[in-house]
Amino acid sequence: MLGIHGDYLFPPLGYVSAGYRHYHGYGGKASENRLLTDVALNKELPDSFRFVNRAQIDFRWIGEDFSVRFRERARLERLLHVTAGQTALPYVMSEVFYDTNVHAISRLRTSVGAELAPSSRGSVDVAYFRQDEYNSDTPDANVVQVILRLRY
Repeated sequence: MLGIHGDYLFPPLGYVSAGYRHYHGYGGKASENRLLTDVALNKELPDSFRFVNRAQIDFRWIGEDFSVRFRERARLERLLHVTAGQTALPYVMSEVFYDTNVHAISRLRTSVGAELAPSSRGSVDVAYFRQDEYNSDTPDANVVQVILRLRY
């Protein structure tokens, strides 16, 4: 996957983002080009907990076919200060996907993980997620995911 995003942060309330992603086709699947936009709103809770709600719209071109996918994600997280300048952010999250090409919910993703930030310049997000597919021949998945984020 290759992509570029522009984010506008407005702490502590959340952010808005827009971007482009290209997914290369493999195993007989068509490549996908995607324009996306999302908005996330944060709600601070007691004891350093935070609730984050993100809504995203994907404008998708898969091969020659166009569709729109709506995504709604709810996440509960808690910021932990490990040592000076180092943080851990454990979370639980669930996301629902609605696709216009099938006019139904197509995916449910649930995960638990933690984002570990040794500095303000980068972090590693390690998570387990379960992805259930509906109205598709794509198999359900159990995945361990590792994401490296660099900030400049």
